[in-house]
Amino acid sequence: MKKAIILAAGEGSRMKSSKSKVLHMLLFKPLIMHVFDSVKNAGFDEIITVLGTKNIDEAAPVLEAKGSKIVKQELGEGKPYGTGYAVKLAKDFIKEEDSLMVLYGDTPLIDSKVIEEFTKFHNEEKSDITVLSAILDDPKDYGRIVRENGEFSAIVEKKELNPNKTYTNEVNSGIYLFSGNAFLKTIDLINDNNLKKEYMITDTIKYAKEMGMKVSAYVTSDTDIILGVNDREDLYFCERALIKRENRKRMLSGVMIHNPDLTMISPDVKIEQDVEIFGECKIYGETVIESGTVIESSTLKNMKIGKDCHIINTVAEDSVVGNNVSYGPFSRIRPNSVIKDGVKVGNFVEVKNSTLGEGTKAGHLAYIGDADVGKGVNISCGVIFCNYDGKHKHRTVVGDNAFIGSNVNLVAPVEVSNNGFVAAGSTITKPVEEDELAIERSEQKNIKEWVKKKGLHKEDF
Repeated sequence: MKKAIILAAGEGSRMKSSKSKVLHMLLFKPLIMHVFDSVKNAGFDEIITVLGTKNIDEAAPVLEAKGSKIVKQELGEGKPYGTGYAVKLAKDFIKEEDSLMVLYGDTPLIDSKVIEEFTKFHNEEKSDITVLSAILDDPKDYGRIVRENGEFSAIVEKKELNPNKTYTNEVNSGIYLFSGNAFLKTIDLINDNNLKKEYMITDTIKYAKEMGMKVSAYVTSDTDIILGVNDREDLYFCERALIKRENRKRMLSGVMIHNPDLTMISPDVKIEQDVEIFGECKIYGETVIESGTVIESSTLKNMKIGKDCHIINTVAEDSVVGNNVSYGPFSRIRPNSVIKDGVKVGNFVEVKNSTLGEGTKAGHLAYIGDADVGKGVNISCGVIFCNYDGKHKHRTVVGDNAFIGSNVNLVAPVEVSNNGFVAAGSTITKPVEEDELAIERSEQKNIKEWVKKKGLHKEDF
């Protein structure tokens, strides 16, 4: 089986936060879930996550819900530390015939394509251990890869670099692939006999070479995979890199993003070709947008949007929009709504837990809550679906081709039947039958000379 161990026990003190570092949001989902999803999407069968005493209660439920097995690492004075020790805690999950990848919960830019290429190289080389490396303009504090005749020789940490030697800028990413056999034969040999007094996973490489095992290094061209998160500034840089990567990927697949620096799209979102995105947009969750649709300056979460729609300055979540829908500007779709084909919704309209039938129009300034609205309905300016009595929500039903005039209040539970007509300014509490006109107003009364008698008459400004 293909298995992975994600190391995520670190305390994350540099984040200056009460929240676990690996649960901080990166492009709309927890940092560690970018790593988890990349591993899963690369075809790995089982993922084991090592969490620490300070973050296990918070992080374990998130990961277990996705199918990860959890291992606890005790942290604190007198406890063993180091990547090698953390990995060793998951040893019981690994068998000799398995292949194992080790990576980190705070390096979120590793993606499934790189993992697939890395795994392919490892298998083709028939390596026992393979190191994922990258070539950086500035190697900073990363360990250097040393090669002899082009083949991997060793990893030299920065503090151990010999000033009399020249090193390349190929660095160790800290991500490894092991055969199960190599892992199990070397992991118990490592110790903390070093300056940091930590159990280091890189020591497995030394022991593997002593045993005559093959160790290789695969160089990825995607240098972003090196970026890790230690503090909020790192989180910012990782997010900008991920935004750039995701938007480029979308554009190469046929999506036109006119303002990519202002557009944030989660990797989980599915967008078909010939979609156009303008302005400052946030699109995330399980959103799907079909071809020909135009999105302008909107926030979309868990939305299903059909073909050839125009969504402008809209906040929408957990709902479905059909084809050829025009929605906005400055409008909202709240959860559990269905906006069917050909609907036109204008500015300052809110729809919540409601269905709008084909061809229905709500041009401006309306609230449609807990309603089932039929086809071809006209909802005029200022209409309110009064759905809450102070204790309970109630539904309103409006039949096909009904007309709801301006400034109408529909007090639920109430029904307006097909072709019902509600006159402007009415408050409706009783059913309106088919083809009926409903008017609910007090009689207008005009009092002559009232303004003058009250001393309110003016001749000029």
